[in-house]
Amino acid sequence: MSERGESGTQPWTVDGRILRDFLYSTREWGRAKRGLDLAQRAAVDLEEWADVDAGFFVYQKRARGIDEDAGMLDVYAPWGPFAEDLENVRRVVFDTLHLVGETEPWMEQWFAWRTIRDPWQTAWGSYGLEELGVWPLMSRGQRTGLLVVGRTGKASSRIAPETRAGIMDACASHVAQALDLLLATRDAEEAGRRDGLTGLLNRRGLLEYFPTVQQAADAIGSPVIIGLLDMDNLKQVNDRKGHPAGDSALRRVAQVLRHHLRSGDLLARWGGDEFAVVMQAGSEDAAGVMRRLKAAVADETPYTVSVGGAVWIRDGDTWDACYRVADEGLYEDKRQA
Repeated sequence: MSERGESGTQPWTVDGRILRDFLYSTREWGRAKRGLDLAQRAAVDLEEWADVDAGFFVYQKRARGIDEDAGMLDVYAPWGPFAEDLENVRRVVFDTLHLVGETEPWMEQWFAWRTIRDPWQTAWGSYGLEELGVWPLMSRGQRTGLLVVGRTGKASSRIAPETRAGIMDACASHVAQALDLLLATRDAEEAGRRDGLTGLLNRRGLLEYFPTVQQAADAIGSPVIIGLLDMDNLKQVNDRKGHPAGDSALRRVAQVLRHHLRSGDLLARWGGDEFAVVMQAGSEDAAGVMRRLKAAVADETPYTVSVGGAVWIRDGDTWDACYRVADEGLYEDKRQA
């Protein structure tokens, strides 16, 4: 059986037309702005073109800035019976993920469910699968994720098994490449929010992420403290010991501050010898919080800092208003030193 191509002269087999249409649909994947969007687009196309009515993706999350879950493997875009039981899918995936290395000989092909060996069959037996396939997502020669697909009914006769496998090969390859591109773009964007010397956020990064902390604190009724810290006498360090020594001093102070903040707090090199912090607090005692950071720097480094702080809403409902209050406190602290 064959069809005519779009030009009216090129013959296409049914399988060739389906494969061509699937590959054509993958052009839209480039519009995805996030890995989840990409996985959802791929899932829709697999269901349409490869008669795949169940599946999900597993890959490593790479998120912006202060996301504590970044770097963790997770399950994305489940469809079919997997979508109805996501938490159990996650549990089963991570219970059996260590077995993936043992499955290399039978990866990248479809298997009838009755031929799947334990513990896979026991772990996945509740989803009513007739067939199962596992395709790796590869990046630079390393497996970085998985595409797990299944079929709960009999395969359609409209497409040959070899073509289905070819579509899965193409899908796994396209998704892996698109994820690499998304991650490279995300890394480049994140680099623009970072200070090259200390690795902390820069001014732009702090201001972009500030609403995230502020909204999270508002949701639980927690005060938000905006603090400034200015290194004392950094100019003398540069003059006496050279700028490499001054750079080392900045990195050391940054390290101490980072150690004394929680993972969800923000810390930035605001500019020159000045640092800025944004943190949730248990009370509206901005002065007390900043004094503790000041003492930590004095105790753990040969340097000292002057500090000032403000409380969001109490001292102002804009960044600039709170910054002015914190800056006034900093210079008052410096005058009293």
